[in-house]
Amino acid sequence: KLTALGEVVAGVAHEINNPISFIAYNVPVLEEIWSNVEAILADNKVTSDVWKRKGLSQQDVFQHMREIIRAFKIGGNRINRIISHLKEFSRSDETTRKKPVAIQDVIQGALIIVGAQVRTTVSKIDLRIAENIPPTYGHFQKIEQVITNLMMNAHQAIKEGKKGQMIVRCRHIERLNAVVVDIEDNGKGMEREIVDHIFDPFFTTRRERGGTGLGLSISYGLVREHNGIIGVYSRPGLGSRFSIFLPVDRETNISLYPAILFIDHNVKFLKQLKTNFVDAVIWRSEPDDKIEDIIGFLEEYPEVDIVVSEIQLKGFDGWNLLSEIKSRFPLMPVILYSGDKKAIRPPEEITAVPDLILHKPFNIDKLQEIIHKLGRQRL
Repeated sequence: KLTALGEVVAGVAHEINNPISFIAYNVPVLEEIWSNVEAILADNKVTSDVWKRKGLSQQDVFQHMREIIRAFKIGGNRINRIISHLKEFSRSDETTRKKPVAIQDVIQGALIIVGAQVRTTVSKIDLRIAENIPPTYGHFQKIEQVITNLMMNAHQAIKEGKKGQMIVRCRHIERLNAVVVDIEDNGKGMEREIVDHIFDPFFTTRRERGGTGLGLSISYGLVREHNGIIGVYSRPGLGSRFSIFLPVDRETNISLYPAILFIDHNVKFLKQLKTNFVDAVIWRSEPDDKIEDIIGFLEEYPEVDIVVSEIQLKGFDGWNLLSEIKSRFPLMPVILYSGDKKAIRPPEEITAVPDLILHKPFNIDKLQEIIHKLGRQRL
């Protein structure tokens, strides 16, 4: 489907290119003519009464005409960029050479493209761009297209009348040798059944509002073209977070396995679990850990997809940890477990709800299946 789409896109780009070329060639001519006309009108002894009778103001006319011509130029340049995007999408890798790309510049470019539209539903765009982010290797416009699509998705996920928020994070994770971009919203969120299909070509929940179902599938293809991966968290009523992992160099391969944070002070039990997991498991068994240590760990390791924790821990319990995680990372899935039936009952003061509670002993294969179902989807 995407191959056929590429051929269609190439034809569309060609058809759009002809009329926009006519506009692009004539706007500078219009600008020059108006500059001369403005000078003539400014020197003309037409009284202000004549302007008033026509319901016009000389100053306003001059300003509006300059703004209209400027809008023509900006619009024409934007259409040219769209045509360039379409052409790049329809080409094979051999026809375009990858270059170092500053992701922070890509994000700023995407905000210029969609910022005005996004702000109709998003009252606050929270930019969290880290310092010293190394360039990734790829195509500026293609990565910009991905980020633009994800920003528009966030905008469309926010219901009318709701105070929308969007968080855009960008940072370098040295141990992954990758740059990560997160785009998070507090919109309506999605059920897992929807999340499983959002990257399929032509799948959309917005058909009646003009959705084509191509934005995310094209974005997925462009990310994979850059040897990256794209992941998504989503919770109905809470919102969604899309994460793009882009390698800094050509040699880096980013794991598609979910990164699981296991927290248990029983080292023997952790070793038993470790022999059964091929996923990117991170183990924490430090007896001196405090809740704030775990929160700090999650902030330092944004690649963590799911937290699995014993309830009865030294120094703090899993219920209080759950409450803090859900407060700081509302989209993070959390599984709690214990061999004590009393411990798995939530205290009255805890309002946070775990995604699952398990009673030990539990089936490891079943746990793996649950983790893959609940954790962030990586593609």
